[in-house]
Amino acid sequence: MRALSDDTVLQRAISMFWQNGCVGTSPRDLTRATEPSTASLYDCFTDKDGMFVQALYRYADDGLVERLARLSAAADPLGAIRGF
Repeated sequence: MRALSDDTVLQRAISMFWQNGCVGTSPRDLTRATEPSTASLYDCFTDKDGMFVQALYRYADDGLVERLARLSAAADPLGAIRGF
């Protein structure tokens, strides 16, 4: 089995955290969703909280890039800001 990229692991973790919240998502849930063993998951992300922080940063970064692109492309930037 091919290992998932860190990006794919984070996207799947974001989905789990979005569905269940941080408290409601167990390490076992993350392992099932991301496919690696718990040990290899913790090699990359230290612990569940570390993964949550990385997932949160990724979610914020991805959302910010998308929102800035929409604002930059808007004919009426002030209207686009109001529509945020």
